Amino acid sequence: MKQNYEKKPKYVDGGIIRKRGEKRVAGVNYQGKRQRKSFNTIKEAEQWIIEKRSLIRKQGESALRLTERQSRDAVDALKKLKGTATLCAAVDFWAQHNKPVGGTKNIDELLTEYVNEKIKANRRPHTIIEVKTRVGRFARSYGHQGVHEITANDVKQWVDNLEVQGVTRGNYIRAIRGFFKFAERKNLIQYNPADGLTKPSRDERLPEFMSAKDVKHFFQEIEASQPEVAAFFAVCFFAGLRTSEAQQLKWKDIDFK
Repeated sequence: MKQNYEKKPKYVDGGIIRKRGEKRVAGVNYQGKRQRKSFNTIKEAEQWIIEKRSLIRKQGESALRLTERQSRDAVDALKKLKGTATLCAAVDFWAQHNKPVGGTKNIDELLTEYVNEKIKANRRPHTIIEVKTRVGRFARSYGHQGVHEITANDVKQWVDNLEVQGVTRGNYIRAIRGFFKFAERKNLIQYNPADGLTKPSRDERLPEFMSAKDVKHFFQEIEASQPEVAAFFAVCFFAGLRTSEAQQLKWKDIDFK
């Protein structure tokens, strides 16, 4: 069926926008195929083309950074797959079934080793708590699964399901990436499944602090409504702890001297 496009298309950053009825149809070429999407406004269509072209350029730059051998390996692997699967899917399958040089451990076992290494290295208590909290949360989902069986897609979906943004998301990504880097050093995995995660850009705005008056009012309300949690919030406020850090505190962590 012939599309009813009007004449005089608009060209934007290597893409094209045509008016079709009340809609604006944006199109870009990618890997020999035309990708199209309809929008209500020309501004939305332009933005989509700009984002698509930016992604294509980034992917092209990544491909150019491959060595000649890596490029040849990729081409040979795709020929062997014969269109039955993507290269990423093949790598994930291989990672799940290949037995690593360093043997096999599940996530819970490796987490215990990871924490012990941090302790032996005299890392700060705050760092130990962060590892136990953030990587421990990952272990609650995948604890009994082999480290070598975890795929990049597993890690990405887990981070996305946390429903956290900004600095908090970045902290989780850093913790998980460090954990799997430890697994690499132990020869338990061939590649780090967290390497593909993108840390969000930091918000450069300074955080806003509660005034002494605000804090006083906060504790008055807490003591009146939920006095049983007043001590918990007092520790958070006056020791500068995050909620997750305060929840991990043990009596041995407190110096009464």
